[in-house]
Amino acid sequence: MIIFYKLLLTIISLLLRINSETISSENEFRNIISNDMKILEIYVKNKINFKDNVNIIKSFEKISITGSSIGNSILNFNDLSHGFYINENVEEIELINVSIIGNIYFNNVKKITIKGVSFQGNIETNFEKIDNEYIKISNFLYNPSKITNYNCINLEGNVEIENSDFYGSSSCQNRLLSFNGSNKYKLSIKYSHFSGEYSCPCVQIYNCTNSNIENSTIENAYVPLGVNGGKCYNITKRKYYIEKLKLTLI
Repeated sequence: MIIFYKLLLTIISLLLRINSETISSENEFRNIISNDMKILEIYVKNKINFKDNVNIIKSFEKISITGSSIGNSILNFNDLSHGFYINENVEEIELINVSIIGNIYFNNVKKITIKGVSFQGNIETNFEKIDNEYIKISNFLYNPSKITNYNCINLEGNVEIENSDFYGSSSCQNRLLSFNGSNKYKLSIKYSHFSGEYSCPCVQIYNCTNSNIENSTIENAYVPLGVNGGKCYNITKRKYYIEKLKLTLI
């Protein structure tokens, strides 16, 4: 009976063009993103060190990268200027229960889910060619790269952030997190914590059709000379709603 079910799952996977693999090395990761399946389910077994950028150029309906825990399943770039480039050929991406040390660039990806992830590096998004459906971030722990960037996190799209912690540093020259709504996107932040660590401003929101911040804390922000806007947050244009937001100023 067990053999029958395994055979059935194999047939279904082939028909749906799903490739599901557990990987433990950089070569295995690069091999799986080079195949012709439509859906990739990548399970990260341990720490994997990458010597160079990972640029996903094949077309996929969905890529899911899942680990056992942020302590065991680590995707580490030896050069902190390197990272993942996920482009418009990927319709949907999921990152679940992994640690990422490096950078990530989302270029015209419709659906993005980040859940239970520890991240150290810079995050960039770009939606010039397509409209983003959503970026869902939950149970997320963020620390900046040691490499200086204007904004450590640049987000566009319909962004939902819940139960997450963000910590800044002097590497974030302008803001820890900057959100550009492009006059069509919404931002929701709930039950989350932002700290500038007395080193940088925290949150900037602009060109947003609607921004909603609830039950969250923004604190320990610092504005260096020449940076415009408030220490903790700066909101310009369109509608915004704030409820139970705790601010700590210095």
